[in-house]
Amino acid sequence: MVSNEPDPVAQPPIAEQVADVNPRLTEHYNATYADAVEVICRAHIADDSRGAKLTAIHVDGLSLRTTARDGAHRDGWVPFSRAARSLTDLESLTLEVITTARTTLGVTELTTPEAQARQVDAIRTYVTSVIRMEQLTPIFRQITFGGGDLASFEPGGHDQFIYVMTPPAGRTELTVDASFSREDFGEFTDENRPVGAYYTVRDWRPEDGEMDMLFVLHGLGDDVHAEPGLSAQWAANARPGDPVALWGPRTAYDPPADTDWLLLVADETGLPAICVILENLPEHTPAHVFIEIGDDADRLPLPTRHDIHVTWSVRGDAPAGTSTLLTDAVQALDFPAGNVYAWGGAEARSMRTVTTHLRRVRGVDRARVRMVGYWRHRSTPVDLNTGD
Repeated sequence: MVSNEPDPVAQPPIAEQVADVNPRLTEHYNATYADAVEVICRAHIADDSRGAKLTAIHVDGLSLRTTARDGAHRDGWVPFSRAARSLTDLESLTLEVITTARTTLGVTELTTPEAQARQVDAIRTYVTSVIRMEQLTPIFRQITFGGGDLASFEPGGHDQFIYVMTPPAGRTELTVDASFSREDFGEFTDENRPVGAYYTVRDWRPEDGEMDMLFVLHGLGDDVHAEPGLSAQWAANARPGDPVALWGPRTAYDPPADTDWLLLVADETGLPAICVILENLPEHTPAHVFIEIGDDADRLPLPTRHDIHVTWSVRGDAPAGTSTLLTDAVQALDFPAGNVYAWGGAEARSMRTVTTHLRRVRGVDRARVRMVGYWRHRSTPVDLNTGD
């Protein structure tokens, strides 16, 4: 599983990055974090606010609009405590505004983004090392970690993913330790910034204190973002004893109890998670699975069952992250009756396209769609989340 954390060297100035993500980010806040937007408007524009909307996110603050009880539209500007230095920093500054507004109003219940941030803040970092490697297919290399802090690892869900940090390019020692937290993402100097990417846990064996992860090597030489390439280079050359720091786990797969069938979508980066999900699939829960790979040689063995329907799509010479195979497959599916839960892990633009189709065309409720952008092609604009 590959990260969509931006490469600090290749990115444009922060103001350009913020302007780029502004349309999607404002839409995301208005749709997913409406409670937080309302709190900000009540604290800064009108306490009798109705229909609060975030209209723009800037490097130094937020633009909002609300409707007062008298029906008048009111616009407002809420500055950050300082200008954002990175997209991760922008997220922290926005949370700061939300928390300050909630406290001003005397509201004790956390807003949705605050509750999510608190969960992220509780994530631990485990310093461990490589103990063995195995080449499973031309692009899948399984690396097993063990020792160090890993014995105390606390597992998450079936699709648990971890931010794997290795030494900065050209160096052999880690620049992070067990104290690493979310706040540190944007604080590294270029010289000390670790190479980092998200990967899905393929197997965790607590009795041995060992963890397997599958690393995708197609970032080497392909037209993809530089960060996956750095992580792929590390994975291709990893040797026993090489140090790593693992920040996690996080998870996205969480089907409601009344789910009747699953829709699973992935490219190579999400395939390890699909393996685990299908291995733990409840009886009498059908699954329609769509997987994109570059070559037939990169298929991984999946559980077989009469109600698990798997479609493999091979993109051939098309670079990873440029095809529409997954979107086309989902659009062509004759949806079964009943409540669907849709999970996916693939390139960010592809996941957004599938999400849009499921919600706007198929009418699937937001709570039943979780498409995770595991990585992004260089033509896909930077976003803040690895999520939808």
